Amino acid sequence: MPRVVEEFLRTKVAIPCPSLSVALHIMDLRIHALPGGTLMAIDVEVKCINKTDRQNAHEQIRNIGGINPDGKRWLLSEDDAIAGIKRGDWRFYVNRGGHTVWVMIARSAAGHEYLKTQADGEQPNNLLSLPECPQ
Repeated sequence: MPRVVEEFLRTKVAIPCPSLSVALHIMDLRIHALPGGTLMAIDVEVKCINKTDRQNAHEQIRNIGGINPDGKRWLLSEDDAIAGIKRGDWRFYVNRGGHTVWVMIARSAAGHEYLKTQADGEQPNNLLSLPECPQ
């Protein structure tokens, strides 16, 4: 693995790298580079969630999770996932019928930020239909 990619994975910050101008596929992680080579967010598949006991669909997701390329499970709180999206660390997606469906940040009428997929209406159904993550 190129040193600049190792450094990026360690620090999760954008690193200029003029020799990179297209998306890289490394260890099953999709790492994107802008023209000029600045590394950007890592694409991460969400395979499971943990729900809260709340009835409001905008407040039902507590955690999202998945499996790293090395087989170890990962788990992030919804707040940490939202912060990582805003920082440009990650772009989350779910796989629905062989299609990539991107996870995005939405805001309820009450101003609460929550995760949903682009294909969903107001309700985060694609995420809510995922299985529960092991605790």
